[in-house]
Amino acid sequence: CLHGGAYYVQDASSMFIAHVAKFLSGSRPMRWLDACAAPGGKTTAVVSSLPQGSVVVANEFVRTRADILAENVAKWGYGDVRVTNRDTAWFGGFAGVFDIIAADVPCSGEGMMRKDEEAVAQWSPKLIETCVARQQTIISNLWNALKPGGYMVYSTCTFNRQENEEMVDWMRAKYGAVPRGFLWRLCANRMILMPDREISGGQPRARLCRKCPAGCRRRRRWRSGRTKMWRWLCQHCRLL
Repeated sequence: CLHGGAYYVQDASSMFIAHVAKFLSGSRPMRWLDACAAPGGKTTAVVSSLPQGSVVVANEFVRTRADILAENVAKWGYGDVRVTNRDTAWFGGFAGVFDIIAADVPCSGEGMMRKDEEAVAQWSPKLIETCVARQQTIISNLWNALKPGGYMVYSTCTFNRQENEEMVDWMRAKYGAVPRGFLWRLCANRMILMPDREISGGQPRARLCRKCPAGCRRRRRWRSGRTKMWRWLCQHCRLL
């Protein structure tokens, strides 16, 4: 069953992206870019959660990892997924194309230390500095491809502030990104899954909105189960 694509084994923190996809998409088809997608676990979770008619682009820069990604996506059997092997700078040419961009960026891997001795051995303050520079480059490459009013879902598998809270602050300062909270437990508009609480590798995640020129001032009431809530509906970008 595993090799036939019936299921995919991954940490609970990685699978949480499925709930994010459901929450952001509602019932409307989405154009979703998974910018750092290999080996494909999050991609399979997303395509199973998005509404029918959605299109997913799963990208991986490293060729050998892109081959693994393509194999796992093929096993999963969802038709509207395109696997690419590109530098993220390539997507800068697709101005305003994607409703949602998920960037699970390369990081210092502190969340892997509980199960990977190599993650412990390679860690250093210098590694964090290198990762921050790489993360900023990736976000800069991708930002133009995000639709006005669209969402950047930024995540790492590390816990230091430089690669998480300070990166979110950097996106706010440089691009005017607007943090949007999830419906789940939050820490200053970021959601942090900790390994000692969630029994997983741990994964900080933030949702940021690209400012819409129309201001996103209309809102409507919607119902989720027994709960009535308000969500913003933008006439310009048609995103909730």
